[in-house]
Amino acid sequence: MDAREAPRQPNFDTISDSFGALSQQFALCGNLPAVDSGARIHETLQAILQQNAQMNRKLTDLDRKVTDMDRKFTASIQNLDRKVTDLDRKVTDLDRKVTDLDRKVTDLDRKVTDLDRKVTDLDGKVTDLDGKVTDLDRKVTVIDLNCVRLRAPEVDRLLYHLGQSRAGSASAKKQRLIFASGSVWQERT
Repeated sequence: MDAREAPRQPNFDTISDSFGALSQQFALCGNLPAVDSGARIHETLQAILQQNAQMNRKLTDLDRKVTDMDRKFTASIQNLDRKVTDLDRKVTDLDRKVTDLDRKVTDLDRKVTDLDRKVTDLDGKVTDLDGKVTDLDRKVTVIDLNCVRLRAPEVDRLLYHLGQSRAGSASAKKQRLIFASGSVWQERT
């Protein structure tokens, strides 16, 4: 006997069950849109088209709003740019004025410093002059005293040398001699 196995045979029960299952599935094909003459596809497409049209309207509205917003934003930016430019011009003008003022203050400070130096120099000169006036006053006092102490012939001789008149009383001659010598007569008490 041949030890080979017999080839496998089809199972007709399984085939029969499978045909039954196929039959049930083919019966459900009536539910497919292509089978109902495309009515469901048409309804679905209509719904999609309506939604698309509605979305287009909303997009158009949104586009209009964005365009308006862009226009307003651009106008605001341009207005802000004008204001910033104007502010920059004002700050530049103010900076120029502050620079001019600083220069003037510096010049004024230099002038005040020069004036202070001159006043300080003048202070020294006034102090020197005050000392000279004090010395001169002392000398005039000495001249006055010397003129007052002079005797009549000495007064006449000095008046003659100074080209002054020798007429009058001894007191008038002494006063004339004091004036002629550049001194001021002071009555001594």
